[in-house]
Amino acid sequence: MNRSRLIVSALALTLALAFVLSTMGQAPVTPDLRNAIEQVDALTAAEFAKDNRGSVTIGVVSGRELAWTKSYGYADMEKKTPATKDTVNRIGSITKQFTGLMLLQLVEAGKARLSDPVEKYFHDLES
Repeated sequence: MNRSRLIVSALALTLALAFVLSTMGQAPVTPDLRNAIEQVDALTAAEFAKDNRGSVTIGVVSGRELAWTKSYGYADMEKKTPATKDTVNRIGSITKQFTGLMLLQLVEAGKARLSDPVEKYFHDLES
């Protein structure tokens, strides 16, 4: 996985984690899940080590429960404050991915078509 893809994935996961952490309990960790967590941890640590500026938080969800989360790097590099699952990160320019996913889910549900003009849904844009 290339670095920018990992960063985008990690940021997206950070947003998702921020949303679900307050409503989820801790999932039981089975041996298979523990193995998957170890692989995710190793991959993330290796990718983060290549360019460890900033921070990243990643997690694994099993079913509807958060099974594991870990942060890498600093929330404040000058003060050497470690990042945590509660660290607020700038989302940068990733809202396009969420908008694209939402649109594809609407298309899959038959509620929209990719060929529809945007004015069909946003009437204020009509000229």
